[in-house]
Amino acid sequence: MTKGARNLLIMGGASVLIALLTTGVSLAWYHNSGDIYLDRSRPGYLPDDTEIDVGDPEADFNFSENGTITDEDLD
Repeated sequence: MTKGARNLLIMGGASVLIALLTTGVSLAWYHNSGDIYLDRSRPGYLPDDTEIDVGDPEADFNFSENGTITDEDLD
C-alpha cells in the first residue's frame, strides 16, 4: 500500500468517526433538552389534547367538477 492510499484511509476513517461523534452528541442534546417533544412534523406524534382523529377528511368531501370554489366549499 502506498503512502497516499494509507493517508486516504486514515482521513476517511477519521471523517466517519467525527461524523458519528457529532451526530451522536447532537441527537443526545436534542433529546435531553426536551426539544424532541416539540417535533410536530410527524403526524400523530405526541398530539395535543385538542387534536382529534376524525378519520379520512377526504372521504366525504369533494370539490365541484367544474372547478369553481364557493364560500361553502371554503367553510
